[in-house]
Amino acid sequence: MALKPRLRPTLGILVTLVACCGLVSGARAQDESALTPVDVEIISGVGDFGQPVVRAVGLLENSSEDDAYGDIRLSAEVYNADDELIGEGLGVLVNACGVGLLPDFVLQPGEMQAFNAPLELFDTGAEIERVEMIAEAEALEPNPPPPQADGIAQVTD
Repeated sequence: MALKPRLRPTLGILVTLVACCGLVSGARAQDESALTPVDVEIISGVGDFGQPVVRAVGLLENSSEDDAYGDIRLSAEVYNADDELIGEGLGVLVNACGVGLLPDFVLQPGEMQAFNAPLELFDTGAEIERVEMIAEAEALEPNPPPPQADGIAQVTD
């Protein structure tokens, strides 16, 4: 019985720490308007173990002229014709071979990068009307342009 009074302050501290971490991580959300999913397609296939797999694929475009974006997180919300949420998913940026990019990848201004988001449907018989991709990232300074090699002069802008 003596443990209960000591447990309460410890539990209170734990709840406070979790709440503070949630506030800090919520404050990290940056302006996502410059990151735009384009050419999103829904692809149905068969997974490695013979199970049906549905995924959203497309390109993530950085339409900003000034900011690069790192720590990119993609999530998907799947809707039916009645605009009801019928599924969700998490996406990753991928290279041309479909392999996920390293966590330190930075999407430079004006560039696009492919993504892949496996979708989990709440009901396997649901008909997908649309997928809404949500991109969150941290705004960063863009990389400077690479230096030109010796003996090569730029002719035009």
